Amino acid sequence: ADAIAANTSLRHVNVSNAWLSTDGVVSLALGFRKSTTVKHVQIGRNKFDQAGAEAWALTIKENTMIDQLDLSSTQLKTERLAVIIEALKINSVIWDLNLSGNEFGDAGIKSLAAGLKDSKVLRRILLAGTQITEAGAGDLAILLSIVSLEEVNLKDLDLGQGITLVANAIGRSSSIRDVNLARNKLGDHGIEAVCEAIRECKTLAELNLSENGAGTKAAESLAEAVPQSKSIRHLDLSWNQFSEEALALEHLGKMIAGSATLQHLDLSGNRMKVKDTGMMQKFSEGLKESKSLEQLRLKRMYFEDEELKGLAAGIAANRSLRFLDLTSTTVGKDDGMKHLCAALEENSTLETVLLTNNWIRDGSVKFFVEALKKSPALTYLDLEGNHFAEDEPVYLL
Repeated sequence: ADAIAANTSLRHVNVSNAWLSTDGVVSLALGFRKSTTVKHVQIGRNKFDQAGAEAWALTIKENTMIDQLDLSSTQLKTERLAVIIEALKINSVIWDLNLSGNEFGDAGIKSLAAGLKDSKVLRRILLAGTQITEAGAGDLAILLSIVSLEEVNLKDLDLGQGITLVANAIGRSSSIRDVNLARNKLGDHGIEAVCEAIRECKTLAELNLSENGAGTKAAESLAEAVPQSKSIRHLDLSWNQFSEEALALEHLGKMIAGSATLQHLDLSGNRMKVKDTGMMQKFSEGLKESKSLEQLRLKRMYFEDEELKGLAAGIAANRSLRFLDLTSTTVGKDDGMKHLCAALEENSTLETVLLTNNWIRDGSVKFFVEALKKSPALTYLDLEGNHFAEDEPVYLL
């Protein structure tokens, strides 16, 4: 602690998960309180008792240099959280606050919203895993009304029907650009509410909706909302249930084709459960028409040969895609590599292709040889974890 106080060059200190004792937490608070150079402090995953919370509250009040503070998983709730909030009300420099993993629940978010709603400096707040439920959604919506707020992490909560209040707050915001709503059990109804925020919020650029049990109805809602947005750039829809019905991927294809701004799309983990030879062709049409999509992640989607053939047609015709992730999609089976490599020959923009763990073998390398000869833009090709015969890699040389 004395060394931190005396040092005149430190800017970023990480003491997370350091098994600090109460005395250690208090001592470090004193050291950082006196520091005139440190701006970013990570002390998450250390247990705070009341004395620790009060020591850090005093540091938050008195230090005017620290503007990024990670207090994640420090057991802040009730009285401990209250003293931190009182300090934050006085602090005028902290713009980045991580409270994730503190299980303060609905009572905590009520106190936090009341204490911080008038902040003019807070731009980023992380609240993942804080046990906020539907009952606390109204207070969370108040917190989201902070005029300076740009990024919020609400992963792994249980907002239920309260997602409508949260989505309305995001829609009204004139500053929020990055929202993480992963693992909120939103389902189709919840995604439909979020789609209203996509339409209304003029600044929303990054949205994570992964692991929400979304299906065909959600895909239809997204297909209508995303093309109406003039700001959305990154959309994470991984590990949902879009592959339960063929129609979901058709909707997602329309979403890609209709958006003029969407650059990054993650559909990883939406495993093909309905075998429909026309499903991927319909999605492929969206790829053909897209003029903005640059990055597409399809990790662990486990394509059959005909599905990959349809996807390859879209890749071949696309003129904006730069990054393609096909990790663990079994593209090495049957004629999969033949279709994919033919697409790589035709595509003129792809720079990075990930084909890790795809059981590529049995002579497929010869298709890569032709693709590598003709592909004009490819700069990075990942073939890790495949099963080449001993002599096959020689053909790549």
